[in-house]
Amino acid sequence: MSDQAVVHSDGFAGAPSRWRVNKYEDRLPMCAKMITALNPSSLLDIGAGDGLFLDRLSSTAPSIEELAGIELNEDAVRVMRSKGYNAHAGSASAVYPFDSARFDVVFAGEVIEHVFDPDAMLRECRRVLTRSGTLVITTPNLLAWHNRILMLLGVTPFFVEHSYVETYGPMYSLLKRPSVPVGHLRIYNLTPLKALLQRNGFEIKKVRGFAFLPVPGLFAIDRGISRGRPALASGFVVTASPAPAA
Repeated sequence: MSDQAVVHSDGFAGAPSRWRVNKYEDRLPMCAKMITALNPSSLLDIGAGDGLFLDRLSSTAPSIEELAGIELNEDAVRVMRSKGYNAHAGSASAVYPFDSARFDVVFAGEVIEHVFDPDAMLRECRRVLTRSGTLVITTPNLLAWHNRILMLLGVTPFFVEHSYVETYGPMYSLLKRPSVPVGHLRIYNLTPLKALLQRNGFEIKKVRGFAFLPVPGLFAIDRGISRGRPALASGFVVTASPAPAA
């Protein structure tokens, strides 16, 4: 399977490399702990890949009776189904094949930055959530502390991509070595991300920062800043709930 990012006809850009996890990244353990504490009975993972996060939850969140996933790649959907998950092929911004108010938690990890129509995605997330349900969404931060330094130096920041073949970020500026893109279409900072969620009917409950930099010494610094100042974090974990109808 090619690792090149591709644009799909139903509004998603991505590549299999998006399913991999940076070994220094603390995002998924943080999300699993948060979701387990919510004690949900059902969860939908948007952009679930081959079920990596569902695998984690199956062992850490015993209250969950139904683990479901939406994934564009049909090979990955078959893998999820072989593990016993309620998996369906489809785009993150399409209509989901589930009834309204079906899930206690909807998880969208590193997905919204790949989607052409994030409003459609968030409307569907809200539709399938129960009234007291929780959306857990993660995404990189354009204005991370290290990106602010890079931009002051005239270097393209992390997470920004320039083509679906290769991209020219910090590694290119330093070593003239292009990076493999994963299909990022738009990168958020905290203010527009919160505004987008609120516009689509969500109330923000909590914002946490997660670390990303895959270098041992820098990762410790990144984690300290990300935990203490979420607006400067490498990425965000945002929890939100459906706002009451007006």
